[in-house]
Amino acid sequence: MRLRPYAAVLAAVVLFGATACSDKDSADPAPSGSPGSSAPAGSAPPAGGDAAARAAAEEALAASLAENSYVMTVTAPQMNVEIAVDYKGGRMRMKVDGTVEGETLDAEVRVIDGKGYARYSGLGENPTDGKWVPMSEDDLQGPDGPFVVKSIFDPGQLIDEGAAVTAEGANVYKITPGSGTVVLPGFFSDMIDSGGTEFVPVSLLMGTDEQGRVSTMELVGADGAKVMLSVQDYGSKVKVDKPADSDIMS
Repeated sequence: MRLRPYAAVLAAVVLFGATACSDKDSADPAPSGSPGSSAPAGSAPPAGGDAAARAAAEEALAASLAENSYVMTVTAPQMNVEIAVDYKGGRMRMKVDGTVEGETLDAEVRVIDGKGYARYSGLGENPTDGKWVPMSEDDLQGPDGPFVVKSIFDPGQLIDEGAAVTAEGANVYKITPGSGTVVLPGFFSDMIDSGGTEFVPVSLLMGTDEQGRVSTMELVGADGAKVMLSVQDYGSKVKVDKPADSDIMS
């Protein structure tokens, strides 16, 4: 695991990136494989793949990429995360509990009105003891921009040129990467492998909802370990409460 102390919390702010300034969204470059990009999404599937399944999987990812709000939960062997994000509203909250390098972590981030706040305990390095630490402007305006959360839905990254995509049932698609490894955004890789187990996903089972958007992702590791990601409440208004002034550290 390569996260800095309390970076499981800070990662949420980096992950949220500059989305608090939602007016900039249209000016930022789209992730590869998303509408308007030049990535090879939609390229011909390899032997054993299915063109219709590949197209349906790419369309589901693109549909989720276009959404502005949702709730995402990630269940990994040593980490549970819930993220509620509203890009246009400039709001986000994230709750993390689990272990980081063998130490218990209980952490939360809230972003509202262009400001971020974090609290954490259990890492043994300057816990906030229930108080909230204001996040710096650099944390809120991270270099990865507003597509870091959405990058988990990047068709060009999850479905590489050599990937085999097959339908495994109604609205369920299996993605087996041509490279042999599912390439995930750095934040998600660090988050789901917080215990330093070197989790290496070799396939992805993706479910879609009635509107054709991603509802679940099950990552299967080379050793059989599994990580589950679920997405719900698309389009919902995300409620985030600013911590009380008395609870914010100066």
